[in-house]
Amino acid sequence: DKIRQKYTPRYGASCVEQALTDIEDACKNENVFLPDRPQILDFGLSPEELQHQYETKVGCITLEVTEHCNLQCHYCTWEYLRAGKRKRMSVETALAAIDFLRAHSSSVEQCSLGFYGGEPLLEFELIKQCVDYARSKFGDKGVRFHFTTNATLLDEEKAHYLAENQFGILVSIDGPAQIHNRHRVDKQGIGSYERAINGLRNLLKAYGENFNDKIGINAVVTPPNDLDAIYDLWKENPWLPKNIDINIDFVSATWTTFFQDYACEEENVYSKSRGNQLLSFKAKTVEGERAKPAVGRSLFEKALLRIYKRPLWQAPGKSYCLNGCCIPGVRKLLVGCDGTFYICESAHGVPPIGSLWDGYDYSVIQNIIDAYATESIRDCKNCWAVSLCNLCFAQAYFNGSFSLEHKRTFCQSVRESLEEKLKLYCSILEENKNALDYMKSMKLV
Repeated sequence: DKIRQKYTPRYGASCVEQALTDIEDACKNENVFLPDRPQILDFGLSPEELQHQYETKVGCITLEVTEHCNLQCHYCTWEYLRAGKRKRMSVETALAAIDFLRAHSSSVEQCSLGFYGGEPLLEFELIKQCVDYARSKFGDKGVRFHFTTNATLLDEEKAHYLAENQFGILVSIDGPAQIHNRHRVDKQGIGSYERAINGLRNLLKAYGENFNDKIGINAVVTPPNDLDAIYDLWKENPWLPKNIDINIDFVSATWTTFFQDYACEEENVYSKSRGNQLLSFKAKTVEGERAKPAVGRSLFEKALLRIYKRPLWQAPGKSYCLNGCCIPGVRKLLVGCDGTFYICESAHGVPPIGSLWDGYDYSVIQNIIDAYATESIRDCKNCWAVSLCNLCFAQAYFNGSFSLEHKRTFCQSVRESLEEKLKLYCSILEENKNALDYMKSMKLV
């Protein structure tokens, strides 16, 4: 009765009655809204199956070719975490990592080799050696290459080489000059915008019409969190393709003192600008278009894709996956300058999981998985968002150990974000039931 009173004025009696009938039918025939709660978190793999993953299905290795950078961005996590003399990767270590990838990827159709820093282009000659060696091991079509760069070192010669070898590249540009130069500065405190834009221009010129699935922008949003202002990047650069992909990240306070060092006195406009982006994205999607420029897509599309391609069950199960955790060191493996293995470049608090010289440390890996599973279930079994949660080891480990309190600092934001996306998902389909059909051909990574 409360539902009828609340929604009948808005939707009409017949529509509300039909909805209630559909819900009742779903409860009886599809087992929705059952009170069963998850009892364990688990990858669902036996020890033998897990071992097989490590022996044959390592799909991506990222080489930390240098800890040096030609910029000194104010919010850079590594500026805070790295101390003392910074290292560079030797040729011997880099080639050994490629050999390791080749030896552990027999079940992978195409492998991926990434380069990481610092600024990876400081080691451009090493990158070229790695490309040649990887080609000799995998063949021309057996491996692809990628990295993220500040683009300030991207001259025409480098851009031509990268295009010739079809690198996937994310260029770090936070928005128009006024935004970018606020925190992306060099060691003299000078903004890097003009140099970065020039590098991006060289890159797009070299790739030509083939840029679309290869070149993207990575923008870190800092207070006052004005998402609308990012659009001025296209106003300042009319030559910049409106359909270029852009990845939006929000600056994290976890490992830095950024918010203390650069307190923002400007009004925080996040809620208003995010609302603008949501309405614009929804309107475009309902009309059967993909938003251009892609700021709205970056904020909402991947989350909607996760809902669209969510796993479906006939009834709740006792076992759920470990939130958004991948099998550590299989889908992605970061090799440090000295050959140490890490889960990925974002998992700063997770302990190393082996090295090139000793291989995987399976006891450490199992401890990482077990601690996450046994500790997280205390919260996850009572959380409505457990089946769509994307938290992983990176948000759960602090200073080498699992920390439930640390993980909980992310849980509420995940629930709030997921609630927003579920409302958006349903509201789009209410207006156009076929609006998300284009996602059928998209891959969830």
